[in-house]
Amino acid sequence: MTFIHGYLLAGLLLVGVPVLLHLLLRQKPRHLQFPAFRFLRQRHLTNRRRLRLQHLLLLLLRMGVIAALCLALARPRVAAERVTALLHKERPVAAVLIFDTSPSMEYSAAGQTRLEEAKQRARELLDEMDGGSLIALLDSGDDTGAGGAEWMSPALAQARIEGLGIRPANAALNRQLDRAMRLLEQIGENEEPMPRFLYLFSDRTRASWDIHAGPRKVPEGLHALFVDVGADKPQDLAIDKVEIVPPLVAPGQRFQIQVTVRATGTDFDTELLCQLDTDADSGRPPDKQVLQLAAGQGRVVVFEREAPPHLPSGRAEIVHQVTVKHQTADALPFNNTCFATFLVRQRRRVLTLVADKQPEEGPPPWKAWQTALQVGELFEGDIRPTAEVQKLDDQTLRGYAVVCLFQIVPERATWQKLARYVREGGGLVLVPGGPEMQPQLRQYNDEGTKAGLLPGTLEKIETNRLDGPLIRWSNFHAQHPIPAFFDKVIRTADPDFGKPQSWPGVNAFWIVKPAAQDSVVLATYADAEHHPALLERTMGRGHVILFTTPLDMREWGRNRPWHNYWGLDSSFGLVLEDQVCRYLAGDSSRPEWNFFCGQTPRILLLQTGETAAPPLAPPYTLDGPGLAVAETNVKIEEQDMALSLPQAIVPGNYLVRDAKKRIIAGCSLNIRSQESELERVPTEEIELVLGKETLLQVGRTIRMKDALAGMQAPPLELLPWLMMTVLVVLTVEGLLANRFYRRATPTKADEPGNDTELGERGV
Repeated sequence: MTFIHGYLLAGLLLVGVPVLLHLLLRQKPRHLQFPAFRFLRQRHLTNRRRLRLQHLLLLLLRMGVIAALCLALARPRVAAERVTALLHKERPVAAVLIFDTSPSMEYSAAGQTRLEEAKQRARELLDEMDGGSLIALLDSGDDTGAGGAEWMSPALAQARIEGLGIRPANAALNRQLDRAMRLLEQIGENEEPMPRFLYLFSDRTRASWDIHAGPRKVPEGLHALFVDVGADKPQDLAIDKVEIVPPLVAPGQRFQIQVTVRATGTDFDTELLCQLDTDADSGRPPDKQVLQLAAGQGRVVVFEREAPPHLPSGRAEIVHQVTVKHQTADALPFNNTCFATFLVRQRRRVLTLVADKQPEEGPPPWKAWQTALQVGELFEGDIRPTAEVQKLDDQTLRGYAVVCLFQIVPERATWQKLARYVREGGGLVLVPGGPEMQPQLRQYNDEGTKAGLLPGTLEKIETNRLDGPLIRWSNFHAQHPIPAFFDKVIRTADPDFGKPQSWPGVNAFWIVKPAAQDSVVLATYADAEHHPALLERTMGRGHVILFTTPLDMREWGRNRPWHNYWGLDSSFGLVLEDQVCRYLAGDSSRPEWNFFCGQTPRILLLQTGETAAPPLAPPYTLDGPGLAVAETNVKIEEQDMALSLPQAIVPGNYLVRDAKKRIIAGCSLNIRSQESELERVPTEEIELVLGKETLLQVGRTIRMKDALAGMQAPPLELLPWLMMTVLVVLTVEGLLANRFYRRATPTKADEPGNDTELGERGV
């Protein structure tokens, strides 16, 4: 209980005034000689006891009135029970402090970051604790497990807090709650357990709290507090993502740098700068685009660039890197710059074996196939008649990424040569002809099967009815890269061949019986039997893809093409050929060069020439931001085509070089865009886990102790109750006084000379 006007309690001394007045004004009885006194003595004793009780009751009531008035004037208040008893100066406690060290805590307000603000609040809290308390420190970027934390004194914890810093890779803050509770359970096993407390320091941004992570609710007996140090109205211009489209380009090929930007809290008018690593050497200034964004608006800004026209001497591929930044300095610096890596690769060569004799009139049958290769820009076509394949030795043949048997029936020696090529990792495309293959169909099936290359044997040509619609493709094999690509594009990109009128279909096709082993049907036709439309067979380290229709522009019947792959309103044939060649060349599951902080980059070594052998010229060194001298050394196991870079942690561009300073690998790291989402987590989500009234928002001008005091419920004012008590007591005292002292109606006994009345008055 506290008093607003405590000095008025001195008025309680007036409680003794009624006692004093009672003693001073007490009527002393007169002593009269009365012969019959012995007959009245008994009545005298009875009256005296009654009078004493009456006087005592009135005395207590009058003293209570004075005391109640004094207390009322002093305005006493009864403090409500604390929501959480968080400050224990007199008793040791066990407390776990969890800090949010995510990049969003780098947000600066009044010259102080949110992490610095959290540290200051934690120090103020520790100052209020008993020196014998046990403290454990955790942070959201620490994944070492509960064993990585230790109990320490508040003084040591003060020093350890100073060493906390921003971690580029982070998890939700409440993922550390399980670790914290395991630590506190250890304290609870003592004979005399300490009070246990849990403090979380965070800016309360969306990425800092995952309602689905950690425990559903902290246990009873554990006092929790979420200290919110975030900015109420943050302002930020963020570069969320930089994407290179396509990520793999040929020398001189044009590509796009797509930059996703987002404004928070206010409008921004600035310039966006985009620079390639080659710009510094060539003296080219960064590309610039004026950027105007309204608060809450996002946009994709596109820069058009052209890959370097030439690769370094003796190199088949090389990585290049992009840095994008904006010129406006804001309160959150980590998302002002973003990085990306892409690959420039020499065009892969595709050998297409065609018939020795070509038609004299019209375009050659392979014209559409060759045109599709040129459109894709990643492949370079080489057309040769089948007779010349015997002039190619195995080493020369391995210089081709893909070989295509285009509508021909090769000799046995050609099948055997191609079998060796596929076993060593080559890719083979089998495109059948039409009815002209019928005389040699048995030879085609027998020799191809003996070589182990045919995914299935061709049986006969199935045709559609003359007035029937095209027999459409269906049942894509979703687990295979080629059909999975089409399935994803159709669902997400709305391509022209995804429309009903342009959906791929045929009027005639070869019925193929899949091989019993090593054969996979990638797609089928939507006919009654669901015959295969595309098949694959794996042989050694290579793969074979079999089409079931010719790929030239021939017709089946008058004005009825075999298929609509090369239709004017559909790009399906172009995309299909590109995806088949990419898959067979090993580019379908493309290597990754761009990672998020927290991931361990694993990247492929670059090729130095036509073969895939890495440039083994150790030692290997890593160039990049934030690396200590010892972290620049990179170890690569012999014959390993990939390497891991666990030392790459902070955002930036990284390059691996060999002893000759040649670039043999590279990658980029960025912080996840979720860290730039600065909207606040609703209070209800936090209280659902920590309990009611566990969120404490502190400003820059208030001390932690005062903020905690503000969490108390307002005290109960007793003034109204005391005034009501005074009124009640005065009323009761008046009623009793009137009753005790009122005079009785006069009687004969009141007349002078009445011995009985004189005897009573003489008492």
